[in-house]
Amino acid sequence: MSVIVTIKLVVSPARVDELVELLDQKAHESRAYPGCKAFDIYGDESDPGSLLIYQEWVSRGHHEWYFSSRAETEFLSAIEPWLLHRPEVRSLDELGA
Repeated sequence: MSVIVTIKLVVSPARVDELVELLDQKAHESRAYPGCKAFDIYGDESDPGSLLIYQEWVSRGHHEWYFSSRAETEFLSAIEPWLLHRPEVRSLDELGA
């Protein structure tokens, strides 16, 4: 069963474009990982500093392998100083239908 992962990031609106550029690079790399079905970035017009990363994975195991990869942990460490709040991460398992 597939897994949906969302990550909400909050940064200063002045840094959004800079972060989106980095996230675009990360999305391109992440889509190449085995099991990645989607890796998309969304913004909130009513809250310019809020970004949402949407990921869909073939299985929880695929996502866990990706998330524990060196490239992912280094990326999260690199953007941490930009964040105004801790990232909000949600992981949802497909239940059927």
